[in-house]
Amino acid sequence: MALIKTISEVKKYVRINYANAASSLPNMDRAERKYILPLLGRTLYEEVVAQYDASSTDEDFLKLLNKVQAALAPLAYWMELPLINTQITDIGLVKTSSADKQPVFKHDFYKVLQVLADQGMDELEELLAYLEENKAEWPTWVTGTGYADYTRFLIRTGKEFSDIFTLTHPRRCFLALSPSIRMVEDKYFCGGIGTLFFEEIKNKSTPSSEETTLLYLLKKAEVYLTIRHAVATLSVSLSDTGFTVQAADPDLADPNRAAADSAAMSKLQQEAEQLGMSYLADAIAYLNANATATIFPLYFSSSFYKNPNEQRPPLNSQLKSTYTL
Repeated sequence: MALIKTISEVKKYVRINYANAASSLPNMDRAERKYILPLLGRTLYEEVVAQYDASSTDEDFLKLLNKVQAALAPLAYWMELPLINTQITDIGLVKTSSADKQPVFKHDFYKVLQVLADQGMDELEELLAYLEENKAEWPTWVTGTGYADYTRFLIRTGKEFSDIFTLTHPRRCFLALSPSIRMVEDKYFCGGIGTLFFEEIKNKSTPSSEETTLLYLLKKAEVYLTIRHAVATLSVSLSDTGFTVQAADPDLADPNRAAADSAAMSKLQQEAEQLGMSYLADAIAYLNANATATIFPLYFSSSFYKNPNEQRPPLNSQLKSTYTL
């Protein structure tokens, strides 16, 4: 079901130099299953495949296909370049080479991998932006699993996250941060303003001015609280060999940067927590100050609402003391 079948299609998006047009392409199906299918959803994906196989000339389809192929081409090469660079033979693993061309150095090989990954992930962000802006043309995306996955968080893309806290590789980092984002929404937002109200405000397509202000505060809180928790979880991995931490490979590392030490990570964690909790407190205070029967009515009628004008008894009037002589 590949959405790229020829070298000429690949050349639109990736600078390649193939000896002849009959050369084999990487496994496009594998890249599609991993990155394109989840983003489009099964229904829209099969719709695109059907139109592609029928050589459709529909203008909207061609625009969408261009976005899909722009991501698919580099991602397919990124996933398969190690196998293209080597061959599995009856005597084991050997390098692929020719008489007049020399294999690249290790650091060059990994730089190419990085470029392909960044290009493909950036194009995935562009594809999401296109679909969001053109929902009317692609109703099967809105009703399918692709849109449900896209709208599952308040912050929806790596680019949106990076606008608040800069990510070097926005889409790749966003995918890695997803478990932390989910935990933040469950623990802090659903626990602080109520699940029903949070789901309602999160999915507002045309928010009012009050809702826009609240969403701004909640998004800031989400980003910084996610960073606070990701500092601890992303640096440690669990595998069948136990808990491990990433060991830097000097050939893969950015020569201008070093891995953050524990002191720097601890400082980042503390600052992110302070900022996140501050924005969350501001959001709750804003809700309590502005919620009425017509503004944020679901929150106003919930047990989470606290009337800021409610007179509360002084603390010492609630204390009871007993003296014994």
